[in-house]
Amino acid sequence: MTSELRESLLELLSRVDEAVEPDTAKIHRFLGSRAPCLVPAQKLCGVSGVCAATSCHSPRYRVALQPLRSLPRHYQAPRVERLASAALHELSKLGKGVPVFTDYRDLLRGRRCRAQLGCTPAASRGRVLEPGESLGLEAVNPRLIVPQLLAARRLRAARSRVLSAPWLAVQTRPGSCLAITCLTGDCSVATAPGRLEVLEGRLLVEEERVCSPTRLAIDSAMSRASASDSRGVYALSPLLPLWARVAKTGRKEAKAELLVWNPAPRSYLAVIVTRGYRVRLARAAYSLGEGWEQLAPEYDRVSFPVRRLGLALLYLELAELPPLLKR
Repeated sequence: MTSELRESLLELLSRVDEAVEPDTAKIHRFLGSRAPCLVPAQKLCGVSGVCAATSCHSPRYRVALQPLRSLPRHYQAPRVERLASAALHELSKLGKGVPVFTDYRDLLRGRRCRAQLGCTPAASRGRVLEPGESLGLEAVNPRLIVPQLLAARRLRAARSRVLSAPWLAVQTRPGSCLAITCLTGDCSVATAPGRLEVLEGRLLVEEERVCSPTRLAIDSAMSRASASDSRGVYALSPLLPLWARVAKTGRKEAKAELLVWNPAPRSYLAVIVTRGYRVRLARAAYSLGEGWEQLAPEYDRVSFPVRRLGLALLYLELAELPPLLKR
């Protein structure tokens, strides 16, 4: 693993709430079960060059405790869109291909994007809340779904909280849910029994039968990380890219490393497809402490298992196709 990848993983732990006390044992259990590609904090600090200016008890690791404890009164959710944007820009070095990495709804521009077909206009079905406006909830004690570090947390809105997050879901009653997405850079809301008030930013509120944390996480991150650059790699599965590195090894050869996160609460067989390249060699790693697992590529695509809410690092050796086969 490279130092750039380790720094990207550490960046996921950069959002910290000072009220959460560090606990190495809980960090060990969390990083081992909920984020398989990360190693326990004490082992990560043993890697050369990663913790040169900090220690295993640094506040940057405290955010890992949040899924195991009650949320603080003022909660700041981790953000992954900057990592996704940098990864997508790096993948554009493979040349022209498809402008969309995975299927998502671009809520900022009002369109629906598909990996192989591109983007088409799509009308929004919700309403926009401005700062100072409030939203009455049908239930006094609804269930909230909030994003956490490589996960989503469900809790009851039994107390007043201030949440700063890119998205939020409110389950008011069976068969009715409010999907709330931030349309600006930063959004903060104050939740209280039976009411939600916008403190900062603009929110899009859509009423759904079922709110999917997987779809909310992908739509929110990809809407902000969306770039106009075309890239030669896309996914046929709901995956979020968090880190990438592409290097040319010859006039018509290249190698790519790609870290992807599965935001779905289930394990499945994911598929990555290359546009204009043939996959000569493919490997996958699921932990910083484990070795590479050999994969069997199928011409221009490779299948690999991803754990629920887990990470996977791919290593691909690519050979450029002749112009006749690129069409």
